[in-house]
Amino acid sequence: MAVLDRRQDGFHNLESLFVALNFGDTLKFELLNEENLFEIMMAGTGTEYSSVPVQSNLIYKAMSLFRNKTGFSGGIKVNVEKRIPLGSGLGGGSSNAAFTLLALNKLAGFPLSRQELLEMGAHLGSDVPFFIHETGAAWVTGCGEIVEPVEVPDLFLYL
Repeated sequence: MAVLDRRQDGFHNLESLFVALNFGDTLKFELLNEENLFEIMMAGTGTEYSSVPVQSNLIYKAMSLFRNKTGFSGGIKVNVEKRIPLGSGLGGGSSNAAFTLLALNKLAGFPLSRQELLEMGAHLGSDVPFFIHETGAAWVTGCGEIVEPVEVPDLFLYL
């Protein structure tokens, strides 16, 4: 992995091989009757998650971005079972943000194209577009928006 120069948008250019793990958080979305309501319920978390303001949560940021882009006003409750530790570098928050965009797009009747979701994801974080691509492995460049799927052998990793 190479983290290169800092861009004017605050992100860094990078060159990296991203590999998805068969391990992660679980998100369940529930439609609510009350418009514009948005709740995030965390389970399996330690005190480090309760100290994070909801406005800093990438699920919340993804929902806000989606609502602003589409006008979607449906009430949503997201139940999150955290397994990936906060700040571990394993893409837990980014994969949650990507899944949130994909799930909301489906719940709203697919108002956005895959390309629009990728562009939105790039605003949330450098590894969000990788998770929107839903590929097992990819060579990722730019600030994370250029995702080229690659084949990698089966790997056994110990975390």
